[in-house]
Amino acid sequence: MSVDPNQEQVAVHTPPYVEALRAPAAEYPQPPAYTPQLEAVAAAPIVASAPPAKSRPAWIVPAAFAVVGLIASGSLGYLFYSASNRLEATQHQLAETQITLDSTQKSLDGQKAQAAYVQLVDTDMGRETTDFALVTECDSYSACHSAAQTMLGDTQAFQSDLQAAKTPVAFANAQGMLDDSLSAEITTLKGLISALDTHDVTKIQNAFTTVNDASLSVFKSESALARMIA
Repeated sequence: MSVDPNQEQVAVHTPPYVEALRAPAAEYPQPPAYTPQLEAVAAAPIVASAPPAKSRPAWIVPAAFAVVGLIASGSLGYLFYSASNRLEATQHQLAETQITLDSTQKSLDGQKAQAAYVQLVDTDMGRETTDFALVTECDSYSACHSAAQTMLGDTQAFQSDLQAAKTPVAFANAQGMLDDSLSAEITTLKGLISALDTHDVTKIQNAFTTVNDASLSVFKSESALARMIA
């Protein structure tokens, strides 16, 4: 609003309480200074304290180890038992296999020995047959003497071969008969050679008869042996 200049100036006094309000700020208590530690403490997470551990009997831990030990020992015992059984089964199987191999080897060895024996008898008997044919077909003193001497040498060689051979057990009896027949034939061939040397017809004829009989005995023994082989 407008003030009249002619109006008397009135002094305005400030109330005391206002002056008091205008007092310096130092007269009033100041708030405490801000401390960041308070904020840090306020911001720190609150950690709940763990409940106190319950005590347990002292025998629980040893008992637990004992149970584990029993389980382990039982498992190991079963493993050892199973391994032992498998080992025994394997050893038994190997033993049976070895027996089979030994039996097979013996069978093969027996077959080889028999084959060698049969080959020997067959070869020597072949010469005996040829020699006997020459002796029975000779037509002079010299030819008969030569044939008898050749047959004597082959018969003696035949007997030596049989005695040196590995005779199979199954042929032992047959070989004994053959060996006796060969011995008899050797004796008669020597007699024939002696008779031929005398030029005595009667002695020569009798000697031929004994050689024939001895040779037939040899052939019979060889036939018996051949039947066993077949």
